[in-house]
Amino acid sequence: MKRVKGNIRKLQRSTHMLNSKASISRVVREILQTHGSYKIEPRALAAIQESAEATIISVLQDADRIARINGNRAGPLVADLHSAIVIGHKDLLSSTMRA
Repeated sequence: MKRVKGNIRKLQRSTHMLNSKASISRVVREILQTHGSYKIEPRALAAIQESAEATIISVLQDADRIARINGNRAGPLVADLHSAIVIGHKDLLSSTMRA
């Protein structure tokens, strides 16, 4: 448990991105290919990556709050993540999750 807490503190202090540029680039390029032949500038990719990570962090923080309030748990469950998305991040819901 100490090692996990140490890793969390280390990540909280860091300023580097958690997702690799290559994986974000690959996903964005796949999406763009379905809509035609587009090119994207590196600055735009960096902005997309930063925005995606901010959203992920926000959802995880909300899920953690829900876990602490509702279940008095130290960490969130999948149901807490879903609740966080439904409550505060409705724009992230896909049509399959809304049902």
